[in-house]
Amino acid sequence: MKRLVITLLLLAAMSSIAAAESYIGMFDDVQATICYGDTEVYVTKSVHFIAYLDPEIPAITAAEFSVPNLPESGALGIVTASWNTTLVIGNLDYGIALAFSDPVPGPLAALGTVDFFPIDAAWIGADYLMEVLAAQDSGNLVVVDDGFVTIPVLGGNYTFNCSNPDECDCVDSVPVSPTSWSAVKALY
Repeated sequence: MKRLVITLLLLAAMSSIAAAESYIGMFDDVQATICYGDTEVYVTKSVHFIAYLDPEIPAITAAEFSVPNLPESGALGIVTASWNTTLVIGNLDYGIALAFSDPVPGPLAALGTVDFFPIDAAWIGADYLMEVLAAQDSGNLVVVDDGFVTIPVLGGNYTFNCSNPDECDCVDSVPVSPTSWSAVKALY
């Protein structure tokens, strides 16, 4: 009996770890599968900001986050943001809050696109990592669901000019390997 209880507790813990977590990521594609891309001088590179929502969150009405290591817009290159809402407060590099008058459905809630236009090849070098982090003024890295509940989320990564795509992860998280019932039973 004791083994059964321990096994059930272990299975419950594993299932909660393996459950999908919501995060705000940056992607090369609208399907949210590729989180790296190459830049080329005088060619616009679009990066899609997408909130990946846990199945328990059907839609969002707001998001708050920052990307503090955004390449600086200036003589070497230009950064232009196009959000899927006009209700925008703040700046992406310090902290931005987006609100949507109509809830944006998941599991892939499109927040907007940021375009990078390199004028000089030195603007964005190899393996340049951008990270979605908490807004610097509020400390929030959150989405607000369609019931107006604020939910903390993870932040994703995007790498420009990735030299090894196997190492350019979309989200820093603890990997969870799939397992079987027989593998769990073998522990006892």
